[in-house]
Amino acid sequence: MLALSHINLTFGRFIRASLNWLNTPAVILIYHRVTDLKTDPQMLAVKPENFSKQIEHLKKNYNVLKGEDFFRILKNREQFPPKSILVTFDDGYADNFYQALPILESYNTQALFYISTSQLNTPREFWWDDLERIFLSNTPVPPKLKFQHNSDSHLFNTSTVEERTLTYRKVHPLIKIQDYQIRENTLQQLYSWAGVAAEGRKTHRILTENELLKLSQSSSALIGAHTHNHVPLSTLTYERQIEEMKTSKNILENITGRKISHFSYPFGTTVDYNRQSITAAKELHFSTACANFYWQVHSWNDPLQIPRILVRDWDLNEFQQKMKEFFKY
Repeated sequence: MLALSHINLTFGRFIRASLNWLNTPAVILIYHRVTDLKTDPQMLAVKPENFSKQIEHLKKNYNVLKGEDFFRILKNREQFPPKSILVTFDDGYADNFYQALPILESYNTQALFYISTSQLNTPREFWWDDLERIFLSNTPVPPKLKFQHNSDSHLFNTSTVEERTLTYRKVHPLIKIQDYQIRENTLQQLYSWAGVAAEGRKTHRILTENELLKLSQSSSALIGAHTHNHVPLSTLTYERQIEEMKTSKNILENITGRKISHFSYPFGTTVDYNRQSITAAKELHFSTACANFYWQVHSWNDPLQIPRILVRDWDLNEFQQKMKEFFKY
């Protein structure tokens, strides 16, 4: 098995190197947050100091393109300039405006911000942050949790830190695939069980409409849609997918006063969206749609299934090495 894995890896690298020889690769980076968190189980946050060094490195050593320029090259099936980069953000955390934007502006660099709209102007957190707040904080909780998922009932022990961490890891994927209304009912039950308010932490809040408007007015920001309720589109009917995508598009256009032409699939792995999602994006006249699976971008890529590479809270040395890997194979 080990030998077979090595052969597959070697063959994969050969294929990728061959493709890169035929056609200059570009890379799209995904960020989510720029802030310093004590607890970050999903590893979504990059410290401001690290983000600043990462952007400075990209500016000095890579060809950091604006969103419209990047997608124009892709649409026209042109060769990308060597070492082309597009910076993107998913979700719409408030720290995108307060922490990420000033750093981008200081380096005269643009990022594309994909915004999920249901939590705008609310004190609520995203559901995955709610789970972290409930299970992984120091707030005392009852020793057991009975959790209903579809027709199945789950019983979890939550007396110790280890048990709560394990419960968090098991509940997270169950809630991810729940319908939005069922997910909301589940969260309300968890709030009640844990004795915490639905109102979240200020450190984890989403943008307000006014912050989003100001973000959109910066030359260092381009706004895209990311559904209304941040659900895996593949779990929804075609009609519900259209509704999710159209609602976020309309809200963002009303707030910013600008046409929203770009979209990213929530979660974005190849199981989180499907052919209907691509058809829906096309029907709603999105010119591009980004996913979240590891690969480079070439001129032949489907503009409605564009791969991206996730960035973690890497210091400068590790980021430099990662960037070399991203362009190598």
